[in-house]
Amino acid sequence: MRTMATALVVVAAAVMLPSARAAVDAKDLVGTWTIVKGDPKGAVIAFDNEGKVKVSVEENGKKVETDGTYKLDGDKLTVTLKDTPAETATVKELTKDKLLIVDKDKMEIELKKK
Repeated sequence: MRTMATALVVVAAAVMLPSARAAVDAKDLVGTWTIVKGDPKGAVIAFDNEGKVKVSVEENGKKVETDGTYKLDGDKLTVTLKDTPAETATVKELTKDKLLIVDKDKMEIELKKK
């Protein structure tokens, strides 16, 4: 469950920009992303264009999946997965194929778009 909680933080962090930057355009986030640096490495996060998110991570040798919602408010994103509190984080970089985030504990996590 700790791995899923970490994935939640990653998801929340995945869609926020520092306030000095322009607001995140939700359509830039739409798609499937894989964590390539940071924890939980290999987790897959999919954002759709209707504010829904799905997370898939391997935990103890088993694939664990959950879903939830995300909401952009300016440059802030709130992600709420089933049975977990909402989380928020900051995006340092968002391009068509790279997402670099910093979670609330100041840990950097890099994702690549599939």
